[in-house]
Amino acid sequence: MAQAQPIVLCSLDHWPPYVTKADISTRIVNRVMNIADIEFVRKPAPWNRALEDTRNGHCDALSEAYLNEDRKKWAIFSESYAPVPMTLFSRKQDNISYQKVSDLHPYQIGMIRGASISTDFHADKALQLTPITDISQGIKMLIGARIDLFVSGEAAIQETLKQLAPSKQGLITPIYPPLKLNRLHIAFNRGKPDAYQLAQRFNTALRSFKASEEYRDLLTSSGLKQQY
Repeated sequence: MAQAQPIVLCSLDHWPPYVTKADISTRIVNRVMNIADIEFVRKPAPWNRALEDTRNGHCDALSEAYLNEDRKKWAIFSESYAPVPMTLFSRKQDNISYQKVSDLHPYQIGMIRGASISTDFHADKALQLTPITDISQGIKMLIGARIDLFVSGEAAIQETLKQLAPSKQGLITPIYPPLKLNRLHIAFNRGKPDAYQLAQRFNTALRSFKASEEYRDLLTSSGLKQQY
């Protein structure tokens, strides 16, 4: 089906390993759009601007979007194309484990200021939380024993640690299960007349791509598990 013109796709400007020049979210979206024969122009921006530009109709769609009820009011969401497990990390030598959020009360937990972790996590006022500016700072504070735990996107922590201090990768370890498993979607603005049709075309192509070895290899190379 021919398009009158390419759609404008707002996306995050930088979020390794999901969004860099050609990483997991970028590669999956590019590949699926190609399979679906959807022409698009990518418009990278910081998250808040990308979100607002799509909500206000300056962009036709938004990638790297978590599904929530508020966004469903103005967007038609695709099926999910990549997992984002929100995972706690500890120093390996500390051997920390947990079954429920209240088990974390004794520990000083670093989290990026303004981050969305999970409903149970944010509702528990007994948690000892330390605001962190970014993932690099969180890793440094954890290795330096200034916090006991650090929580953020699992793959993002692993990728940042690899770039920041490859010789220290063995010092910290993820704690399972993740506090929450978020998923990435494309949010098509409902104000675009063919938003529903575009979402359906994307979904059909995505199902085909997710059954491929290429998709499985992408998850594995980015430190994500297929069962997510």
